[in-house]
This record gives sequence, C-alpha cells and structure tokens, in this order.
Amino acid sequence: MRENITKIHKIKRSRNGNAFIRVTFKLENGSWAKTDLCPDYRNYQRWVPFLIEGLDLNGLVMKSPSEVDADSYPNKISQKVDGQWVRNSDGTMSFINNPIPDESEIIDSAGMEQQKLL
Repeated sequence: MRENITKIHKIKRSRNGNAFIRVTFKLENGSWAKTDLCPDYRNYQRWVPFLIEGLDLNGLVMKSPSEVDADSYPNKISQKVDGQWVRNSDGTMSFINNPIPDESEIIDSAGMEQQKLL
C-alpha cells in the first residue's frame, strides 16, 4: 500500500508529559491515517529520514483503519522519472528530463494528430 505524508505537526506534550509528533497520511484508497512518534522511543530514529511532507512511503502497518503503527519500517517509494543520461563534452554525466508532450503533439497509432476537445 502507498501512503503519502500530508502533514507533520509541531511537537506536542501528551497527558503523561512525553513529547510526540503527529504525522498524518493520505492512503492509496483515499482515506487518511495518523501516527504519533515520540523522540524518546527507539522507533523514532527509523522515521527521521522519512519525515518530509509529500513523501510517498510503503511498508507501513496499520494498527486500525485510521492509525499507522509507529513500529512500522517505512520505505520511500521512488518517483518514476522519465528521462535519459547523457555524456557531457567534459566526460561527466547529466540526467535530462524528457518533456511532457502537449496534447496537440500526441500522435495516435495511425500517425494523425489528435484534436483537442473543447
């Protein structure tokens, strides 16, 4: 399942005095979930590299339909990038993104340009 971090809240104090950070997610099915991370607990360290709003993750275990288990092992989902590596004149390599074609440039299988619908 794919989860997207939508918000990382500011650090708060719980009723028992522990500090925690609430993280909210948008799930692949469109619903939302949250987890609370406590910097004093060991599992917090595995989350630190992934605490970036907008990051897509997998590997999360659900405690309930709306709560992610903080003991999960998150993994970053690589974003698919369309492009190619090219060798520069000085011997270094650069990645060139392929441009997204304009709708008017899309050609169907018969080789005819598709018309934009108004």
